[in-house]
Amino acid sequence: MFACLQQLKRKEKEIEVEMQKLSRDKILAQERIAGLRRELMQMGIKPDWSQMMADMEEEGTHSDSTDTGASRHWSAYLTH
Repeated sequence: MFACLQQLKRKEKEIEVEMQKLSRDKILAQERIAGLRRELMQMGIKPDWSQMMADMEEEGTHSDSTDTGASRHWSAYLTH
């Protein structure tokens, strides 16, 4: 019983460490996205984020393959 509890505590600690890592990774990704958006704005490029996200969600629900490529070229979402 004691060994089982120790094993559970170790697993809990591993999961906690993984959650912290994922949290840091998410923050870094959000900061990167914000930086890229700022760069696009400085270049006068205004992507259609809502359409892009809708297309990505649709691809995710209708895709049977592991291909994550966009069905439309990225430039299709840009307006100047």
